[in-house]
Amino acid sequence: MLIYGALITMLLLISGLLSGIVRLTAYGLLSAILATAGILASLPDYYLFIVLGLIIMLVGGILMISFTRKYPLSPKVVES
Repeated sequence: MLIYGALITMLLLISGLLSGIVRLTAYGLLSAILATAGILASLPDYYLFIVLGLIIMLVGGILMISFTRKYPLSPKVVES
């Protein structure tokens, strides 16, 4: 558990810092917090990965909805 948590945390933090995407850095910190909480609470590993994945999917869905509202598809013009 500690190795998986540290690996995912390091990958997310490094990619977030190198790319300048703050969201990835926040995911890395969240991963570290979840790994620490999982170790302290003796939770199974898969619960923490499921929670992290659900949070990432939720944020992605929110970003997708806000993007499609900001940039809607233009109506198609029917040529006759």
